[in-house]
Formats: sequence, C-alpha cells, structure tokens
Amino acid sequence: MGQRNDLALKRKVQIDGTEWQGLVSVSELNFERNVIEVPEFSWIRNIQSGITKVPQVDLVYKVDKGSSTMAALRSWFFNNEVHQVVIQDTDAYGTVFEQYILQDCEASKLSDPEYDAATPGYAKFTIHICPYAVTMVDPATVNG
Repeated sequence: MGQRNDLALKRKVQIDGTEWQGLVSVSELNFERNVIEVPEFSWIRNIQSGITKVPQVDLVYKVDKGSSTMAALRSWFFNNEVHQVVIQDTDAYGTVFEQYILQDCEASKLSDPEYDAATPGYAKFTIHICPYAVTMVDPATVNG
C-alpha cells in the first residue's frame, strides 16, 4: 500500500522564457508510434511503422478576467503566433526531474472562457497546442 501523497509533482510552464500569470495544468505528453495493420490469411497483425507522432498538448489556465495571460492566449490563437514552450516536472523541493522543450508551438484550439459563479473574477481557458518537435532534456543538465 502506497503512502498518501506519495507523488508530489509540480509542472512549471514557460512560454518564450517566462512563466505566464495564473494557475496552469498540462495534459500528459503521450509519445506513440504509428501502427500499420498488415492483413494475412485469417489474421490482421499490427506492426510499428517506425514513425513517432509528435504529441499535442492541452494547457489549462485559470486566470484573472483582465489579466495579460488572457489577452496573450487569445492573441496566440487568433493571430496565428508561434511560441517556444518549456515544461518542467519538479518535485516538492523544486528539483527538476524531467524537462521537455516544445518547439514552434501553434495553437489549434482555444476554448471560450469558463466563468465560475463562486469566483466571478476568474476565468478558465484551455488552449490546444501543436509543437513542431518535442525534445526531452537530461535532468542533470538542468539542475547543474
């Protein structure tokens, strides 16, 4: 039986080198290889094609209604901007144990902001981004 709170994970997101204002959560980065169906006599086999798909990522921001992050997210989508995104997984002490660099990210989807009646000063945005490439960085080089 595991301990309570045995996985303390914080994901930091930097866009063009800065952390944007607001609370952010990040979807999982799922790397998968393309699979081809090969028909044989009375069987269909699945084999890898050797091609890896670049994962798409959802960033969910909870921000103040009038914040600069809200305007920046809209600008990213509606002005077809391209940004560099860095996602760092840190432990409870702030030590980086995983870092991903998402290069040349374009926004493919932006949700209408959701407003909570209990906290009317905040809005929740979801932006779906498509990176050109994803690079994993060795944690030893990040922590020094």
